[in-house]
Amino acid sequence: MPAKIYDIDFVKTELHGMLQYLEENEQVYLINQLFSNKSYSRSRFHEWRKEFSYDDEIRILFEKIEVILEGRIAHGALIGRLNSSMSMFVLKNKYGWISNPDNKSQETVPLVIQIRGYKEKEDDTQ
Repeated sequence: MPAKIYDIDFVKTELHGMLQYLEENEQVYLINQLFSNKSYSRSRFHEWRKEFSYDDEIRILFEKIEVILEGRIAHGALIGRLNSSMSMFVLKNKYGWISNPDNKSQETVPLVIQIRGYKEKEDDTQ
């Protein structure tokens, strides 16, 4: 049986390299940018995350990379470096951000309609 191309040592080395590149380059906001000079596609990132999820070091490296990218997108939007609408889209869809954490938008609010010139008669039954 041929040796596996992407073994655990290879993946650890690659992830450490990606983390270092990410820490050195503040203009990196997306995972795609980490794969621009690699001979394999970015789909490997998700495959490795699933395949090597049992390894604590690999799991922590993935988390660090994701946390840095998430923070950069949020920070970039706040300081005006990134488009805020696109950043919010990415944060909601990729990182699970929500606009209203209390779900108040789902509560019902009574609707009162006033018609100008109309005055309700007082109730005489009291």
